[in-house]
Amino acid sequence: MSTLSGTDVRTDDSYVAGMERLVDAVRDLAGARGLDDVVEIVRHAAREIAAADGATFVLRDNGRCHYVDEDAIAPLWSGHKFPIEQCISGWAMLNAQQVVVPDIYADDRIPHDAYRPTFVKSLVMTPVRAAEPVAAIGVYWASNHEATATERRLLQALADSTAVAMENVRVLAELEERRAFEARKREEWLQACLHITRNLLDGTASDPLPGIAEQARRVAGADTTHVLRLTSDGAEIEVAAAAGDLAIQRPGEQYPLGKTYSGLVIETGQPVRIDNAQTQSRGAVAHSLVSAPIGPLLVVPMIAAGRTRGTMVMARQAGEQTFDEIDVDQATAFANHAAIALEFADARQALDELALREERDRIARDLHDDVVQRLFAAGMSLQALLGTLGDGPGADRLDRSIVDIEKTVAGIRSAIYRMRTPLGLGAAGLRDRVLEVLGEVTPLLSAAPAVRFEGALDVMADPDLVDDVVTVLREALTNVAKHAKASHTWVEISYVPAAGELVVEVTDDGVGLGNPDRRSGTANLAERARRRGGTCVFTSPAPGSEAGTSLRWAVPVA
Repeated sequence: MSTLSGTDVRTDDSYVAGMERLVDAVRDLAGARGLDDVVEIVRHAAREIAAADGATFVLRDNGRCHYVDEDAIAPLWSGHKFPIEQCISGWAMLNAQQVVVPDIYADDRIPHDAYRPTFVKSLVMTPVRAAEPVAAIGVYWASNHEATATERRLLQALADSTAVAMENVRVLAELEERRAFEARKREEWLQACLHITRNLLDGTASDPLPGIAEQARRVAGADTTHVLRLTSDGAEIEVAAAAGDLAIQRPGEQYPLGKTYSGLVIETGQPVRIDNAQTQSRGAVAHSLVSAPIGPLLVVPMIAAGRTRGTMVMARQAGEQTFDEIDVDQATAFANHAAIALEFADARQALDELALREERDRIARDLHDDVVQRLFAAGMSLQALLGTLGDGPGADRLDRSIVDIEKTVAGIRSAIYRMRTPLGLGAAGLRDRVLEVLGEVTPLLSAAPAVRFEGALDVMADPDLVDDVVTVLREALTNVAKHAKASHTWVEISYVPAAGELVVEVTDDGVGLGNPDRRSGTANLAERARRRGGTCVFTSPAPGSEAGTSLRWAVPVA
């Protein structure tokens, strides 16, 4: 017999058996992968180490004691929860002390009524973790028994090993949760990339940038995302798309690269993550794009084919969680994928423009080789016929028809010239603006005006001059529609290099405008010409004449 204390008397064999069982339990706890594993190991090991009639594992659960599971000769409280202040396991955890009770009915801390239906006469309750216990291990005897010091130490050692195992399980669970979280985010970024690719391949997105911005905002958990494209000269960035309720939409607005995060990202080719952009001097542009104070900021480059196309700027409101490493890595990969998508979109647009260009060339050839030649031949035939007629109304009408054919041919030639103008040249130039006005006013007229362009009109770079021409043409055609009662209208816009003049002529076959000097609109046209050093001349028919009205507005052009 080995004497450990006045009441601590065990055989060497039982002590060795207890230690061996503890070692086995510690080894098993080291491999536990979850809380269920810990409970399963501890409830059996505790009973065997203490040679007890029952053991239970109690978990601290929001102010209650949860008797998770047990190993006992008869049922105890498995699955039940009790207020922490009303049970002995709660006392052990609240006081962070091991409790030894030789006689449960002699201890006022025990709720006797709860124990009467059970076999329990004695117990030891050991808290798990010395500071702020998170659980307790209880062992019970069916007869009065005072636990020896060895039994208490072995149970305490088991509780300490259990605390380590539970911490390992918690850390492991966090790691698994983090891995699952990162896997979900990677999957979401991948799906976002696939979404963009599908839209580009099936042609559903004419402009992919808004979709790219929204996908990045959603997956990154940002409040706003802006796509900024590098301008052609590489000196500025331009707002191309925005997403998010707080995003300020400023498409086309440009900013210098200097002292911006986008400039830094484009210069280095590396992403920039800012925890609090409010304290950073480079955040001025980012702040101007969001309608609320921003804190965390993530700016990533959009790189494809070895060149930077722009940046993607993701922002969260002040006080929100910063972007993490997975956001940085995946957003960078997504931005590069988006840049490749833009390259693809540009290539596709180039192919579409090439196809359109070829179709325009075909139509222009058909018009020139077939329609124009037929009209020219018809005009020549009518001209020959006119020579056989004498003077009279019939000859006059035939002469006007020949003039109409000549103007029609001139109009077709202008259309051919426009079709052969490179796509995108003068997209908002004089010809386009004139055609827009004709499209607006034509529904008011008896027939669409015949239009003829002559000279290098597409190089007219003065926007004020173009505005004046558009205003003159709109006013003249509106007057024809309101007052002239004309069947036909002819419009000619020409640049005469020899005279250095831009000339707008509008002619109709109507009854005239009355006295043009009394109309404020025509007076405005004359004033516009006068301010530019030009002239504005109205010619109205005499009463009963079929000569119609003509307007000639001419201004000098450098």
